[in-house]
Amino acid sequence: MEEYYAHSENDNGEWEKLETHLRKTGLLAGKYAAAFDECDAGSWLGILHDAGKASVLFQGVLRKIEHNVDHATAGAAIIYKTSHMLAKVIYAHHDGLNWFIKDELEESCKNAGSLGNNGRFAISGAEQYMELYKYIKPLLPKSQPKLIENSNSYYKNLPEMLHVRMLLSCLCDADYTATASHYDNSIIINSEQRTIAAKQVFDKLIKYKSYISEKSIANPDLNKIRESVFNDCVKAAEQNAGMFTLTAPTGTGKTIALLAFAAKHCLIHKKRRIIIVLPFLLHIPLQR
Repeated sequence: MEEYYAHSENDNGEWEKLETHLRKTGLLAGKYAAAFDECDAGSWLGILHDAGKASVLFQGVLRKIEHNVDHATAGAAIIYKTSHMLAKVIYAHHDGLNWFIKDELEESCKNAGSLGNNGRFAISGAEQYMELYKYIKPLLPKSQPKLIENSNSYYKNLPEMLHVRMLLSCLCDADYTATASHYDNSIIINSEQRTIAAKQVFDKLIKYKSYISEKSIANPDLNKIRESVFNDCVKAAEQNAGMFTLTAPTGTGKTIALLAFAAKHCLIHKKRRIIIVLPFLLHIPLQR
């Protein structure tokens, strides 16, 4: 069987074999997804995400003789009938989430040499998919990717939306870490050892909160509201892990309050990290 590669040469002149990258990403994605009891699903994602690189077309990309080759569709197509959700995650691991991928996947499976939204498919047509499956099957986990469905939300689409994003986060983190380790083999060791010192963070936040409260020249009634919001958030951190929302007007100290909640929640429930996601706002001046 032909040898396939995932990445070009590193500083030692070594090309990374595709099988090595898929196994490494599968192990990491499985480990990350184990945090919400979906280790097998994470492993499947890691093994299948770059399956399309097992193709002549994509190997040409690595050698800079091809371009605009879509390698993500192949893995998504393989898993689609088993799990639409996992297919969406694999399809999204470079270009972002797209809820409507069925037509694209079917086109790649049916017609050899066909084009998709992201250029030529690395794998297309029944014959190439059969060859790909022979290559990928020995790497796949023996257990099926079991997903834990949440049907207890008041928001109908919220569980799937968050579920997909959690799995995508696991896959992207694993993929980037595994790829970086090909160029610097200390990456995995250094990144895996980084865990939040929750007690130190919480103590510093309490100290900082006391400092700004003492120095505040704001209206006393506003400061009482800020104190109430802060205390409520700290108290809420003692509850069982789950989904929480914080709704309060501008100026009531939400930022420091939610950080205190997160730090104490980490401390109580032995969480490893606090991840903060902020919107990116781009100001484009109007043309006159």
